Amino acid sequence: MYNKEEAFQRNIATMNSRTLRIGGYLLIFNILAFWVLDWFVFPRSLLIVTAFLRLIPAIVGAFIIYLTYKKKEFVSKHNFSLVIAMTFTTALVTGLKCWMTEGINSQYFIGICMMGSYMAVTCMLDSKQATILAGTMYLAYLLPLVYFEQFLPLNAFITNQAFFMGLVVSAITGQVKRIGSERLRFEQKLSNRNALARINKLATIDSLTGLKNRHYLIDVAGREIDRCRRHKRDAAVLILDLDHFKKINDVHGHAAGDIVLKCIGKMLNKSVRSIDIPCRYGGEEFVVVMPDISFADAVYTVVERIHNNLRSKPIALSEAPNSETLLITASIGVAMLQGEDDDLNSMIERADTYLYQAKNNGRNQTAFNPDHEKKCTTSFKKAVNS
Repeated sequence: MYNKEEAFQRNIATMNSRTLRIGGYLLIFNILAFWVLDWFVFPRSLLIVTAFLRLIPAIVGAFIIYLTYKKKEFVSKHNFSLVIAMTFTTALVTGLKCWMTEGINSQYFIGICMMGSYMAVTCMLDSKQATILAGTMYLAYLLPLVYFEQFLPLNAFITNQAFFMGLVVSAITGQVKRIGSERLRFEQKLSNRNALARINKLATIDSLTGLKNRHYLIDVAGREIDRCRRHKRDAAVLILDLDHFKKINDVHGHAAGDIVLKCIGKMLNKSVRSIDIPCRYGGEEFVVVMPDISFADAVYTVVERIHNNLRSKPIALSEAPNSETLLITASIGVAMLQGEDDDLNSMIERADTYLYQAKNNGRNQTAFNPDHEKKCTTSFKKAVNS
């Protein structure tokens, strides 16, 4: 059963995977772009150290990018843990660089808060996750500063606490807004997809019988015939016309006629192969396109099964227990794929010609090109003799 909430969560997981990938690329970009800036900030003797520090988040970013491409299920399950690893690494490295430049009074924490807010909002973390993320970044940032400085001045503590609370509030607020907007967008997209599916169904399904309609026959079934012709495979088309159907409408009414058509549609679905395409051609006429089938299988298996199913089960004209039943018969014309210039329209025309032969010969029978039967018989005799 389709679960809309599960589909939404899968959609969120896909978006989070893309966000992590972007974050990974940004971390790799960090080693190139910002190491150049280090030349103007740090003494030359510390450039190797800063390059090493920037290399650490770059390696983490490359690993996360690899996971988003190769281990999508793992990323979906451990999205929050990967966000924590990414932000913790960046915050720790930033804290070390802060200590190397300005010590405990560094205001680099503003940038850390901005990055944390971005990750919390774009990865759509909930309030608990956003708070954990903020706390992890805060501790990772302060760890090297407190370790090396051994004290935490009041002004830095108050400033960083303000930034910390700002990160939590902005992350939670942004997350709520982002998830709400994404849910609305997802539901609109899902609604459009369902509407498109309904329109497509109405355009290709006959509402009365449930079979494919004439539009589907010409479009999709026509391509199946073209495929068989290109690959030099056999194919058959049959046209079925219910015998004396007008009399059923005149005597029993059009409601009874509709019941008969519905039953015929169900019967055809059960009689043909799974790869065959049964369609309602119009009125009481039905067409079945049978790709990859020999003449013998088409006529002596599928068509014969249709006749047997019609003969074996009379159709009840209503759902009442003692409803009147009718034994329906049908005339069928069969045409086989011939030559490289043949197509569906030509096969339908030939099958229609054979259909009228079946009707003129007394109805309740099948007509086809006798040459196909001769070839089939000849091939059978050769197989027996060999």
